[in-house]
Amino acid sequence: MTANDTAAGAAPSQATIVATEVKTSPVLTPAAPTHPLGPISATEITQSAKLLEASWPEGTDIHYKGITLFEPSKAELAPYLVAERAGEKPAPIDRRSFILYYIRGTVSTTFFQQHIEGLASNKLTRQTSMRPLST
Repeated sequence: MTANDTAAGAAPSQATIVATEVKTSPVLTPAAPTHPLGPISATEITQSAKLLEASWPEGTDIHYKGITLFEPSKAELAPYLVAERAGEKPAPIDRRSFILYYIRGTVSTTFFQQHIEGLASNKLTRQTSMRPLST
């Protein structure tokens, strides 16, 4: 098949079809289990935002400042790394996210809150509030 055949209405080549399928595939596909220190995936970011939004009354205007991976402690990570280096299958470590956000329309829009979540368990595990420093 030549470039002229494609332009004249012939079926596109298999390479073209594969490229088209990749471009039209869903952006958020379920992520395979990843290394505990691997970058946070788009799926995990979306899951984190949905968990947070579900914890607030409907209609709450949440403004996200950032969602990132919350790395496991050294005590959690050390056995994982030892097993990994020994060629063994390490016990999985639940990945967590760190969310920095504020609620729009509150008295102070600089009032930030954080959540750390267990992504495998779909559970919010800690919330803290930070108020701006007085000047």
